[in-house]
Amino acid sequence: MLPPDNGLLWETLKEQEVIDIREIPIPSDASHTFHGRDVFAPAAAKIGLGKFDQVGEKVGQIERLELYQDSGRGLVVRIDSFGDIITNIPKQGNGSYSVKTGEKIYQMSYRENYSAAKQGELFLIEGSNRTLEISLKNGSANEKLFAKAGQIVEIS
Repeated sequence: MLPPDNGLLWETLKEQEVIDIREIPIPSDASHTFHGRDVFAPAAAKIGLGKFDQVGEKVGQIERLELYQDSGRGLVVRIDSFGDIITNIPKQGNGSYSVKTGEKIYQMSYRENYSAAKQGELFLIEGSNRTLEISLKNGSANEKLFAKAGQIVEIS
């Protein structure tokens, strides 16, 4: 059994010169919940001793996971329990935005807080992660937009 290459390292490595990539095997007696001890610590020890070739089999290419987050293009990170659509796009200013999800484009205003929005209005607000969230005053934005985590969203 091998740990999945879920693409998380791509964002860190995309601007680096990758010399060698190794696939770290999971020992048969490894804990299912404590990989730091049973998988990664032995691999780190081998690397520390200069024995990188003993870490695992060579891999030709790393999985790429694009996080976007530039020029108003990003991802739906999650949908919260209120139906707010949380993105990874930072606030670009106050005013009106064009929001594209899937094939549909919506015009939305930025609001400083929920009380500033009109009843039933789809709007943008800066959430606690300092990124834009698509919200619906007294309702679920996701029930209107049907977004999915991982979906590309454009806000400009």
